[in-house]
Amino acid sequence: YTFNLVVMGNYVYAIGGRTWGEDNQAILKGCERYDIINGQWEQIAPLNYARCSAMVFHIKGKIYVLGGYKGEKERWVTSEVYNPEKNTWSILKAELKVPLEGSSLVMSNRMGGVFLLGGRTTNGDTDKIWEFDVEQGDMWESGKLKEAKSLNKFYEFQIGKQIEIKDEM
Repeated sequence: YTFNLVVMGNYVYAIGGRTWGEDNQAILKGCERYDIINGQWEQIAPLNYARCSAMVFHIKGKIYVLGGYKGEKERWVTSEVYNPEKNTWSILKAELKVPLEGSSLVMSNRMGGVFLLGGRTTNGDTDKIWEFDVEQGDMWESGKLKEAKSLNKFYEFQIGKQIEIKDEM
């Protein structure tokens, strides 16, 4: 559970996550993908660092994993990128400015950028909205949510108002 899914091309990728048990044994590096055309799962290269509740997206044919939970009540600032042509994960030089897990992601209008909405930091759930630019390796606070929350299900956007978290659609 708490693995991440992302669809890219004809594949659904399942990345990291955890099984039942103590943090040091339960958090996973393993990754796999489901071939939508052939209806089969296959293992792909594992992450460099075991993580769950990370933020995952794809840009320009590569999959990016930001942050996530690493165990012992700690979160990652590191990011990794998956190259499907080489079947390799690489550590990005760009790091999050705060250890973060469970943020919701919204793609930015700028190429190479995402918005991270809320999430959990070392100090608990946050109401912050960050923009993270993968290509430039920069992260900055760009707003606030109405309330602090992580692992959000749904957001409602209204122009000129704060972003509101909805628990049900």
